[in-house]
Amino acid sequence: MAKLLEKKSTEQSSGVIEHRAINPSGRLGSLYDGFRDILIGEINSKCRHQWQKSFESIKCELITGTVDSNFNLLKCIGIQSEIRLSLLLNTMKRSGIADVLNYPHRIDHYTRFLYYSWALGKSEYLETELSVLDNIDIWDPELNVTHIITSITFGIDLVIVLQLPPEDVIIKKIDNLLEKIRDEVRIDRHRILRLTSDDNDLLGNLARIKIYSNAPSLRNLTSVVDIFREIDVIKQCRRIRFPLNYTLRLVTMLDPQESETSLKSLYPLHAKKAEKFRPLSSSLNNRIEQNPLELRNSITYAETFLNENIPNLFDEHLADQLYKARTELSNIKDESKRNIQRLAKLVVDFRSGAEKTCEIDQMLLGNFQQVLKAGLNQLTQTLTQLEKKEHLITNLQQQHFDYMNEAENNIDQNDGLKTVEHKLLRSNQHKLFPCSNDTLNENNSSKLADLRQISEKHQSNSTLSLTCVDFSNCSFRPDEMVALPSNNIDYSENHTNQNVSSLDSIPQSPPTVPLSASPLVSNDETINILLLGETGVGKSTFINAFANYLIFQSLEQAESNEPIVVIPISFIMTTGENFEERTVKFGEIDSYNNENFNTVGQSVTQHCKSYTFDLKRSDNNRRRKLRIIDTPGFGDTRGVDQDERNMEYILQYMNNLTYLHAICFLLKPNSSRLNIFFRTCFMQLFSFLAPTAQRNIIFCFTNARSTFYTPGNTAPLLKTMLASLSTNNISFKQENTFCFDSESFRYLVALRNEIEFIDE
Repeated sequence: MAKLLEKKSTEQSSGVIEHRAINPSGRLGSLYDGFRDILIGEINSKCRHQWQKSFESIKCELITGTVDSNFNLLKCIGIQSEIRLSLLLNTMKRSGIADVLNYPHRIDHYTRFLYYSWALGKSEYLETELSVLDNIDIWDPELNVTHIITSITFGIDLVIVLQLPPEDVIIKKIDNLLEKIRDEVRIDRHRILRLTSDDNDLLGNLARIKIYSNAPSLRNLTSVVDIFREIDVIKQCRRIRFPLNYTLRLVTMLDPQESETSLKSLYPLHAKKAEKFRPLSSSLNNRIEQNPLELRNSITYAETFLNENIPNLFDEHLADQLYKARTELSNIKDESKRNIQRLAKLVVDFRSGAEKTCEIDQMLLGNFQQVLKAGLNQLTQTLTQLEKKEHLITNLQQQHFDYMNEAENNIDQNDGLKTVEHKLLRSNQHKLFPCSNDTLNENNSSKLADLRQISEKHQSNSTLSLTCVDFSNCSFRPDEMVALPSNNIDYSENHTNQNVSSLDSIPQSPPTVPLSASPLVSNDETINILLLGETGVGKSTFINAFANYLIFQSLEQAESNEPIVVIPISFIMTTGENFEERTVKFGEIDSYNNENFNTVGQSVTQHCKSYTFDLKRSDNNRRRKLRIIDTPGFGDTRGVDQDERNMEYILQYMNNLTYLHAICFLLKPNSSRLNIFFRTCFMQLFSFLAPTAQRNIIFCFTNARSTFYTPGNTAPLLKTMLASLSTNNISFKQENTFCFDSESFRYLVALRNEIEFIDE
């Protein structure tokens, strides 16, 4: 270590710096901005240079990954400290092996890094030619030129990222093989790596392999054997050269400083930038580097955890917790970006000669950093809770339990245990509900074993369904683990007539709004239809399409006129041979406060809004209007609480209507599951309306062209859900079911956005 520090000190004092060739476009004579660590151009040079063959041994290291926020891979593979800092502060573009900072997957103790470096040789200016000012074209003094490349080492730089399977026996075997590969590569620089068929089979267990290199031909390979075979090809073809390292010389050191031909004497403006250049001390560089390094590692861990480690079932059961975690992560990323921008400016200013040490220290120790660290700690706690929940749900599923959280049954803080039991059992008479929360799970781990006994009893009774209810995120707190119903349960085969407590104790429904059961309406009357559906199902698009159907008699007529847009619209369309995505917009989006197009997964429609259409007069000269009431979609990414609020808004809006003639539910065909709030929506709606409402339900399926205008796989899901309701008067038949597609309207809007279509 002492020798390394001594070498660096000598290099800095002599104006010479050795840098890894992150940007491969450098040439002898390339100009370099040492303030930001970037290449900024080339100069014409007549200087002589020479080639020196390298006799350095091959470097090959095997590095084990970790989730530690201090893990510094760039340091492990020998990238210089100033370069590492510039890469972390984004003043230098990441390419070649440095692109490993953008590795999009989780790094943990199952991750291995195989680093390989081989030097072919060096091209450098002759030492006697370093008085170069009379042999080069002088550069623009406005450029931040501090250094010039006087030597380039060519070779191969390579990082192989390998993700091992989570199986201890296989991990040990793969590690042994990787160590064998490392040792063989180190021994003989000319030896071709050869693996046995058993070795190849073992490497076939790798979950993932990704290559980062200065050699483009290596980057897309996915086999260790292919990688080293291609390395051998590159070695044999000596004309193929990839920059490995740059030697940078301070431009004021190109000629004797006191001579009349020095840069300072001949071109004082050009020398001014280089004279200001000041590298960071090792201690200061390391202190600064630690900040963006820890931020980057923590953010990357959180992103990959949420994107890769969370099963799909979490979106159904833990939407609120996921939304909270993703919101926390988004806030931290924004704060981190501002933090890095401020640090980068201070570092550039320091390298430019300004005294910024105190400001840097203040920033690294200030309140902003404390807030950022507190946010990271909170996010870590949230992710830890999610990870525990993942293990719990997986364990329950292995024991044949379904999982449910309190939000799926509208349980709140005012509910007692009996009310909770009623809510759970009112439509699930043949289910058993073990109830607990995170605190009870942690403090009463022995009682979790009781679940196994229940599971074993379940094996002999196929009519009994088991669902574990989680109250961890609810203000209702059971005092101990309980199983509902609380009455004695017969687990025998005859368990088919289980007594369920009466629901009389549940509060009565609010006043109902009359719903006309007759298809006839009086003269000049307005027909009110409520439109309900999941977020993104296409309610607003349907209303727009409906308006155009009323105005235009044919598609040709609509094509030659401006489309009618009663609700602003925005959607993505794929066009062209390269499948480019374009955002199609139409309508005065900025002037409306009821539509939000900025947040994916949230309902575009924010509040209930009516759209009235004049219908044609009938033969008896009746004039009718149709009022379609657009509503916020349920299944909002903000969670079940937002769905509940939206439902309250809808019921309040309905309460202002004298009559509601029909309710139209919009659904997508071929859904794999119905949104968990869909059933709750039905129950709340019909507790609010008169019983006759059940005869005026319409089911509409959007985007139905893909299912040949049928309900597709959604039909059996809907039938099952309707059958589970306490009422059996809701019809789902051909007479009240309609399938359509609003593609023609999207086509009209796309035409107005100058998207071209090919007639086929």
